[in-house]
Parts: sequence; structure tokens; C-alpha cells
Amino acid sequence: MKSLFSLVAFAVIVSACSSEAPAPDSERNVVVSLPTQLSNSERPTVLENIERGLWAADTVRVRLAAIEGGGGREVADGVIPPNGRLSARSRLRYELGVRPFMGLLKSSYEHETRVGDSNADLVLAGEILQQFAGAGTNTAVVVYAPLQRDLETDVEVAIRDNLYPSDGHLFAPPDVSTLSVRGRERRLQGLEVYLVSPPSEPWLGEVGERHKRAVRRFWYWWFSLQGARVRYVGASLEAAVHMAIDSEGDDERLREEFGPPPDAERPGKAEMRTVRDPPPCLDPERTVTSSAPTRLDAGPLMVGITWEGGDIDLDLHARAHSGAPELYFDHVRAPGALFEKRPAEIGETGARGFEWVTFENVNIRDVRLAVNFFEVVGDRELAQGPRGQLRVAFDGRCYVRDFSIRARRGNHGEGRDDPNRGGRPEWTDDLDLPGLVLASRAIP
Repeated sequence: MKSLFSLVAFAVIVSACSSEAPAPDSERNVVVSLPTQLSNSERPTVLENIERGLWAADTVRVRLAAIEGGGGREVADGVIPPNGRLSARSRLRYELGVRPFMGLLKSSYEHETRVGDSNADLVLAGEILQQFAGAGTNTAVVVYAPLQRDLETDVEVAIRDNLYPSDGHLFAPPDVSTLSVRGRERRLQGLEVYLVSPPSEPWLGEVGERHKRAVRRFWYWWFSLQGARVRYVGASLEAAVHMAIDSEGDDERLREEFGPPPDAERPGKAEMRTVRDPPPCLDPERTVTSSAPTRLDAGPLMVGITWEGGDIDLDLHARAHSGAPELYFDHVRAPGALFEKRPAEIGETGARGFEWVTFENVNIRDVRLAVNFFEVVGDRELAQGPRGQLRVAFDGRCYVRDFSIRARRGNHGEGRDDPNRGGRPEWTDDLDLPGLVLASRAIP
């Protein structure tokens, strides 16, 4: 997907009022933020849904603005007369207001630079829309943009491949995460936000539904923690425009679905997490039945760790060879490789954490592994160092080895770039993979 920081977003600004002459402070503004580009198949449906949504109000004043880099210029202004019961009056309302307004909006997408893949981004939308915020503004914002995110300029927080950001991103310093809201708690104050993702956005199967819920929850709190009141999260642009103009929303359902707010005191670290179940090899219930060596050459490989303790956070570090980039919670992608994490549930008895890296094709003799004791919740000290299992799936078998870490307190990844980190008590850097395969227990 293209870089989005040169985005020119369009906003449809609709001031709704009664058929009586309103007081200035009674007007309601509705902003519909669209991407610069829409695909040929998507564009007609998007414009049709906006047009239908405009019929929700009795009387509206419509202004179309082109917003560029946070600034704006007005390119159209018109009045839609009241929508009465008589068809002639309805026709007049359409001819004088909706038709010319929609004509301007449609024409903006006819130029060849307006045609292509949708290039909207919610983070950039937040930057642009803050100009409409403020206490007492009575402004609703309908944001039409994918909830999944894949930017060449921000690959470490790409929301795809069933990955979603942890709450730690919300409270991290801005120089640590581009998704941070720290210091921006009032940036969107006074706005009512309606989030609409394209119906074509891929959420495949049961895992896709879990991913959609996790991503929707994240964006719900991303806007809410900046002072906005999020009133809709879904895929119907027509419904969102209707609700925005009529000052309606799914407030109660959203509060139930997305639960209590993130814990600002214990948010955890900023990392990408997966909604996928751990691979079968990481299942601690699998019984060891044999110990047979396998070939030691190239092929698909999964390496992972699992440990017990919902308050304990261990981190797997893996690289395809000594010169390859290291994959871990803050660097989850490399060509032909993906890091995934399913954290343990804090406070749950018997909870287990899982982290794993899947390589499409790698020489098992070249792979380098390490484990770091990152932290215990509350930064407390354990009675003894944490223990876990390293599990490896290769050539149709699953290999298992126990490991332990000497330190009783985590060090938050300190020494990550130290070539001698294995000498630190918080690290174990001696996970010899070929030796593990040859000498460890194997599960057919």
C-alpha cells in the first residue's frame, strides 16, 4: 500500500438543523472523511451510500471541503430544503441540494489521480480531524477507512496477518509507537466518531472474526482515549451517515463489546499480538513418545517457547542466520518469516504464554535463538528464575527442550544488542537448534 502521509482527504460537512431558523449553537456538523482514492468497484457504492445517508435530516446545510495536510479549502456550498411528505417538495430538496452536492463529490473522483486502491489511514485521519474538535462543537465525524493497516513507512505496526497492537502502544511514548495517544488526551474532544471499514476488508473465517474484534477494540479506544465519543464501529457507511446526522449511535453495545478501558497503570509493553491459536507443536499437552533424529538441512521451520505464569513475560528472539535481522516482539516481520505472540492472561491460574516464529524456508543449522526474561507484572522478584519449554516443528516432527533463566527479576530487554548477552542472568543464548533436534525428545 502506498505511503499515506501525502493523503488529501475529502470531508463532507453537513450542518443539520430544524426547519425553523436555528440559533448558531444549535447546528450540528457532520464530517464524512473519505480517502483520496477509491477503487473502481468501491467508488459507486461509497458515493451511493453517502447520498442515501444525506436524506436522514429534515433540513441540512452542506459544504464540501478538500482537506490537505490538516488545512482545508471550501469548494462548494449549498442548501438542501426541508424534506416534506409531498413528492414535489422532496424532488425540490433533491434538485436544489443533494444533486449538485453529490455531483461535486462524484466529479472529484473522476480525475485519474483519484482512481486506484483506497489509501486511507486512521492515524492520519486523527491528525486531520483534530481541526474540528473542541468542547461544544456538536460535530460528528464519519471516518471511512480500513481498520487493517499496512504502511511502508510504519511496517512494525502493520495490522494484518492476524496481528493487532497491544494496549501498550496506546500509552507508550510517541517516539516508541506511532499509535501512542500520550499527550493527546484532549485532541479529539467534543467529536462524535463513527468508524466505517470497507465491506471488502478481508476478515476470513473464525480467526478473521477474532482479528476483527481485536482491531475494532483497539481503534475504539484509540479514538476514545483522545477525547472522542465513539458511537459506531462497523461496515455500513449509509447507516453511519444516518446515525451521525440524527445524533444516534450504538453506545451501549460498544461499551459491552469492548469492555473496560485499557489499564493505563499496567498497559504492558508496546507489541504486536496474534489472535491465532498456537501451532499444535506448542501444545503442552502433547505427549512425548519417541526420540528420533531428523535431517538437518533446509525446510519450513517453526520455533516457539511456552511458559506458565500469567504475570511473567518471556521474549523469544530468533534469526534465520547470524547476519539476518532478529525477530522479536518489536520486529515481527522479515522476508519469509513472521513472529507471533499469544500472551498469558494476567492473574489466570495455570495461564500460559506462547511466542513463535515461522520460517517459510531456512537451514536449521543456521538459525540463532535466544530468550529474554522481560518482566514480571509489577516489576516484582520471583522466588526462582522462570522456566519454560522450547519447541521446534521441523520435517514433520515436534522437538521439545526445557530451559530456565537464572534471574529472578526481568530487565525489560536490556542488552538486546550486546553480542555477549548470553552472559547476563536475564538471557539464555545457548539454544543450539541442531543439537536440540538430535538430542531432545521428539514427538512424531
